[in-house]
Amino acid sequence: TSSASRRTWPTRSSPMEYQEPDLLLDAIEAWQSSGGEIREVLRAILFSEEFLSLKFYRAKIKDPFENVVSTVRALGAELNTQNLLGMVSNIESAGMEQFQFSDPTGESEMGFDWLHTVGLLERLKFANLAANPPGRWEARGDWDPGDFMNRWSLTSSDSVVDYFSLLLFGGDVLEAQKVLAGSTYSAGNNPENRMRYAVSCLLSLPAYQKQ
Repeated sequence: TSSASRRTWPTRSSPMEYQEPDLLLDAIEAWQSSGGEIREVLRAILFSEEFLSLKFYRAKIKDPFENVVSTVRALGAELNTQNLLGMVSNIESAGMEQFQFSDPTGESEMGFDWLHTVGLLERLKFANLAANPPGRWEARGDWDPGDFMNRWSLTSSDSVVDYFSLLLFGGDVLEAQKVLAGSTYSAGNNPENRMRYAVSCLLSLPAYQKQ
């Protein structure tokens, strides 16, 4: 008998130093008790306290894939093959293998597995290549600051920082961080570059790593 077939999942009362999150245990229990019904697993997740309670708001660290996807969606970026290949490279450099991942349980949901030095540096590198790339060949998608300016009348430092603070963080940004983003906006030589600088700064804030 292999070690995998002998494995038993821990319970909340297991005498162990490290304890799996309650929601993960609930999902495993729902899977086992229902004979593998994904509907019951989703029910356990969607009706859990962790999913519904405000005390768990932004309590999870994004994994590298989630970090990339959330950035692309927020910016409304259009992607080509070159952009996608670059993103895969960033994700894998941050420690998350995209293909031929051998563990059937999937990647870790724990923040400490992702926010190591290399992983964090790769996230910051991606944020800058997505929002303010030095050239089109390094870009991680094509987004249009002018479209944001026209649609939402973003014509000043305050309006840009306030809008993207709300979009990216639900408005939950420290005043000092807004001031910092505003100072980067002022460094730009035209309105579109100013917005790119400010957005790049906001995407680099520690709070953006949470969801």
